[in-house]
This record gives sequence, C-alpha cells and structure tokens, in this order.
Amino acid sequence: MFNNQLLSSSLFNLHRMKDRSALSAYQAQLNELSKGEKLISGIYNYCDRWCERCSMANHCSIYYMELSDNQPQNGKNIDRINEIFTLTMEMLHEISEEMGIKLSELPEIDIPEHQPTDVEKHAIDLDRRFHLWMVQQESDLAHRLQLLQQTDAHRAKTLKNAIEIVEWHMNLVGPKLHRAMTVIHANDFNEVELLDRRGSAKVALISIDKCTGAFGYLLKQFPHYETEILGFLSQLSSIKKLLLATFPDAMDFKRPGFDE
Repeated sequence: MFNNQLLSSSLFNLHRMKDRSALSAYQAQLNELSKGEKLISGIYNYCDRWCERCSMANHCSIYYMELSDNQPQNGKNIDRINEIFTLTMEMLHEISEEMGIKLSELPEIDIPEHQPTDVEKHAIDLDRRFHLWMVQQESDLAHRLQLLQQTDAHRAKTLKNAIEIVEWHMNLVGPKLHRAMTVIHANDFNEVELLDRRGSAKVALISIDKCTGAFGYLLKQFPHYETEILGFLSQLSSIKKLLLATFPDAMDFKRPGFDE
C-alpha cells in the first residue's frame, strides 16, 4: 500500500529545503555542457542507452547528466539521483498546491504485483542462457580476436563490433520488453500509457533485429557454435513474434528525435 501521508510529509519537507546550492550548481553545469544544443524532451525513453554510438546524444539531457558526472567536481560530488529526485518532488508539491490538491487526502493505491507474461518468460530464459554461454566462451572469443588482430585488422574490428552488439542489445531486450508489457494487460490504462508502451516495444524489436544480424555474423565466424547460436536466433524470433502479436503497430511509433 502507498502511504500518501508519508509522501505528503516528505514533499513538504523537501519543498522547504533552504540549501539548494548543490542542485543549482549542478543545473548550471548541465546548461553549460549542453549550450547551443536543442534538447529533445523524452528522447531518452526510447533509445538503447548506448551514448557512445548515438547520433542524437547531443540532444539528450541524460547524456549531459552522465557527462557531468564524469567531470571533476569542486568539493563533495553531487548525488545526481538524489538531487534530481528532490527537485522533482518539490515541483510535484508546488503543482499540487497550485491545483488545489491535498496529497494527504489522496486515496491509498494498491499496486498489484506484475505477473510475467509468456514473452517476458522467454526473454528471461534467453538472457540467462546467453550470459552463461558468453562466460563459458569468453576465452575462446578473446583468443579468436587476438589472432585476427595479428592477421586481419578489419575483420577483427568487425568481429569485435558484432560481439559488442549482442552483449549490449541482449541486455536491453528484457528490460524494454518488460516495460512494454507491464501495463498492457491491466484493466485500466489510457491511450498515453499504451502509446508509451508501444515505444518501448519498438526499442525491444530494434534490439532484437540488431542481435539477429550480429549473431548471423558470429555464426559464420564460429561454425562450431552453430547449435547455440541457432538456438539464440530461434528464441529471438519467437520473442519478436509474441511481441508483435501484442503490439502489431509498434514499428509505426515515432520516437522523439530518432524517427522525426
């Protein structure tokens, strides 16, 4: 159960915080880092979080937040998550007061536990098997890369890229798929929520396609892993079909910045 009395009290205390110098300095630093760039609202909700390879990173506030975290700080480092949460709670309190809403009088919300769907169970099993396989074959993959670097730098770079793609995007499929499915079977959801879930489904589908392409290349380089790689490809295909059955128009979703 959600304790609204506790939330209201916490918001009130946060609203009355006197020392916001750290947060103000942090905001100023972000403004300085992103100067001259047009930040696109919500772009980070539908990306693969691979900032190093993202052509839209300069338009993403999360990118600048993480860039700021890597910058030298004067004195004590800012706890970014805590400060952002504080600011958000203060804004929520201010907006609720302006709308005449008393948070302490809101009804308690009983949030039901999410039961994994079939497609989520497939993703969980795939993630477990893939990571176990990667651990087991780590030395073999590293050895293959080392040999190629001595004889064919271009092929070595391509192989390294394929390995990095499957590692990155296999980690992304499950979380994005879960976000897409969490509310889709609820009795009460609105069109905005459904649209947002459709966006997450699209990101999962894009990651599945990237994994499929990279696995295809790895299959040519490591034919002795045919059984394992074909198993991964088969399961990715099943997940894609189940996801499209739930979100048949997922690929029509326009991701802010990426598809506009």
